[in-house]
Amino acid sequence: MKARARSAALTLALAAVAAALIAAAVLIVGREDRAEQARKDAAERLFPFAPAEVEEVALASERGEVAVARAGQGWRVLRPVPGPADDGAVDLLVERLATLRRKAEVAPGAEADAAPARFGLDHPFLTVTARLRGGRTETLAVGRENGFDGSHFARVAKGPVVLIAPSDRHLLDRSPEELAAKRPVPAPTPPSHQ
Repeated sequence: MKARARSAALTLALAAVAAALIAAAVLIVGREDRAEQARKDAAERLFPFAPAEVEEVALASERGEVAVARAGQGWRVLRPVPGPADDGAVDLLVERLATLRRKAEVAPGAEADAAPARFGLDHPFLTVTARLRGGRTETLAVGRENGFDGSHFARVAKGPVVLIAPSDRHLLDRSPEELAAKRPVPAPTPPSHQ
């Protein structure tokens, strides 16, 4: 019996060692997969900044021009009419801008410099400029729609021309009214009967 017990204990010990080795291998592979995914995500992002770094955003499109800036814990409209901003709408805009991803790269910067009209970047549909902590600015120009899938040609500064999703273009294109704080409409006062 003692030999049988030793054999069972040895089998259990070997099974435990094998399980530990398998678990370690899974953790290592998982860590490598996460690191690879992080590298891929960084390569697809158009901007290297986090939403918290954005101090001011200015938009210019056919819908108008609007600029907002951080004010304490929220945001304030600078122009066209100074006043309080809709913090949720501005936060969503800044989040979308900071996490914007390219669907594909279409042309290197030199090709865009030579023929900006080909992509609608000679007169962009939308221009977004973000001023970051430390004074650095980042500018995104959004050109014409790609007729194949509804995506839009876009370019950061003098970088390559890329495609962005139609939903990204729509979320970035905000009018002054959409970013201004909503003010409640006062209830009408009933007529007085005298």
